[in-house]
Amino acid sequence: YDFHALHSLLPVADVISICLPKEKQYKDFFQKAQLDLLKEDALLISLSPSQVIKENDLIDSLSKKIYRGVAIDSTEIPHKQSPLWKNPKVFLSPGIASFPHIEEKSDFTLFRHNLRQYVRGNISDMKHLVGKRLDY
Repeated sequence: YDFHALHSLLPVADVISICLPKEKQYKDFFQKAQLDLLKEDALLISLSPSQVIKENDLIDSLSKKIYRGVAIDSTEIPHKQSPLWKNPKVFLSPGIASFPHIEEKSDFTLFRHNLRQYVRGNISDMKHLVGKRLDY
């Protein structure tokens, strides 16, 4: 499929994986129009190094739809007051998935393990979870 088929594929896709380069043209690329097209039980994954999903539109969409989950691995993570941190369906990671080089293999292995556990609903089996009550 080419890029122009995106809007016809979103309503039927079970998993949407966004992997775009860090370029200005892709900032907030995925907005309300695209989020409105997603199925209620879709799994949305962004492995882009920059913020390609418009945060406010995602927050709004999460309040209206029951997604299977949202996983965002980006160097531009939401601010610490963002409701995304408190949403149990959202998994946030600090931009490690796109660099599975030898020196970062353990980070990639950890991310892959945690993503699998998250998708399966095994949150208690995830490793190195952030202590939200400790404010970091």
